[in-house]
Amino acid sequence: MIRWLYERRLLSGLSVLPAQICFMITGDDVEEAPGKLVEVTRWCVEISEAVAHAGRAPGVKGGPGGITGVTFHISTRGREEGFSSIGRIREVAGFARLTL
Repeated sequence: MIRWLYERRLLSGLSVLPAQICFMITGDDVEEAPGKLVEVTRWCVEISEAVAHAGRAPGVKGGPGGITGVTFHISTRGREEGFSSIGRIREVAGFARLTL
């Protein structure tokens, strides 16, 4: 849903993004679709780069602020609940800073 909203706003000239985005999901959500965390994080990086590039004057480095942090709060049943998909989540480290 958030992706749809921002993509529509970009088409109408959105030039500033929030610095931080926070998602609250359950452990079951992660297990059912572990690739979604990677997909959402990658989208945040791509959309930030697109907005920064669009607002940059020729020959000028930098641009308007983009998304600098994406936080996923994952609700679990307890400390003993692990994720079989942790390896998939670690893929984020390939293109963004990851803290577990």
